[in-house]
Amino acid sequence: MRTKDYRLIFLLALFVPYIVIFALSAHFFFSNLSKYSELKSLKEVINPVKDLSEIITLLNGDKVFTVLKNYGGETHLKISQRYEREIEERLKDLKRDLSDRSIEKYCSCADIFTLDSALSRLRQAENRSVKEILQAYDRLINKLCAYYAELSSKLSLKALSLQFKTLYNLHKFHTVVNDLVAERLASFYQPVRGDLRYSLYYYRGEILAYADTFYVLIDFPHLKEKFRTHIFGHPMLQNLLTGKDYAYPTPLVGDFLNFEGEFSAFHNEVLEKLLHTLERNIEHYWLKTFEVLILAVLGLTSLLVVNFVVYQYGVSRFESTIQKLEERMFKDPLTGLLNRRFFNAYLLKRLKTDPPPTSFILIDLDNFKQINDTYGHDFGDKVLRHVARILKRSIRKQDIAVRWGGEEFGIFVKAPLEVAVKLAERLRKRLEENPVDGIKITASFGVGEYKGEDPKEFFKKVDEALYRAKRKGKNRVEKAI
Repeated sequence: MRTKDYRLIFLLALFVPYIVIFALSAHFFFSNLSKYSELKSLKEVINPVKDLSEIITLLNGDKVFTVLKNYGGETHLKISQRYEREIEERLKDLKRDLSDRSIEKYCSCADIFTLDSALSRLRQAENRSVKEILQAYDRLINKLCAYYAELSSKLSLKALSLQFKTLYNLHKFHTVVNDLVAERLASFYQPVRGDLRYSLYYYRGEILAYADTFYVLIDFPHLKEKFRTHIFGHPMLQNLLTGKDYAYPTPLVGDFLNFEGEFSAFHNEVLEKLLHTLERNIEHYWLKTFEVLILAVLGLTSLLVVNFVVYQYGVSRFESTIQKLEERMFKDPLTGLLNRRFFNAYLLKRLKTDPPPTSFILIDLDNFKQINDTYGHDFGDKVLRHVARILKRSIRKQDIAVRWGGEEFGIFVKAPLEVAVKLAERLRKRLEENPVDGIKITASFGVGEYKGEDPKEFFKKVDEALYRAKRKGKNRVEKAI
């Protein structure tokens, strides 16, 4: 390379990196600053999301006790009233959170402000079937779940938004479980209509679907395990799903209250984890903004040192790098031998100019396809590496071993034909005497000496000798004619 070319490289190394570092620093700085500002502003969505999630959870419990109140009398009136009070308190919080902001900006859910009257109508359930009660509740719950999904989608960081949306599947799971409990409790107080087994199959399918979806999407291992053991593995749910039925309503109500307590605690833990993740993301992007500035200064300073190194050692480094790249280009990654690219270059360019004598050994492993098919490609690769090691240990420093392709190898031997034939015979025996994991490995050999003819014709003669060895029974050495 000419001197002025090196000067051009030096000038590019001097100025271009400064421009690149400045451009990248500006990009990452404003990108992180934008994400930080966005997350900071989106914190105002979190409280409505949290309130709405808690209301959905409470509504699922409330509907079961509305069914009980309608069919089982006033036995559980206090629990039903407790649900009503808690829903009323959460609803006040939600209305307050949404009133302090422009609701249209986040959610097309203005009818949340009329939720009180909708709930009042739901609880007036006299003379209505359990199906009608559950359908009325579930319509409202599904609408609130849609609002929840709409609000959580405003969390524009995809990973964070997805984690909040996993709660949607948890709510749907809870909805179906409580529908099943409500129907089973109602069956104690009224004649059963239809086939309960069909209902159980329907509920089981939906419960498993929502449970699997939540389990796959939630990104916290300890919450996965807790969901599996405490929620999905809860005795009440497993009894209902596996057909270990309840003979009386009281044990089922007791187990249901325990399940609701476990579910509420788990739901709150998921929410707290997600809120903590949001706070951590805000802190992360705040720190990243300053890190970019510091790293930019350090990068520019370091670049001065790099430029000095380029000036002092650029030419030698450049040439050394080119040499290493050439070595890698001609190296077979599996066996560590030289590859077919090197073989072609040597055969077509260097063979004529190298001082004679030069012989060539072409090797093809016997029945290699059968080995691959029987023991798998991983074992086949092991065999190829084993063969390569034997070749490396058996040749002299001046000889050149290559992997010609697939299960074929070649050796350029700086010696006449007789020496190359003896080397091929030694290799044949070593391969035969050194099985791989008890599997015998053999190969066929074609050997020829280069006499100045066209390199392609020379290779063709050696290749024909190899195939002659194959035809004569394999595991043998044949000379080129």
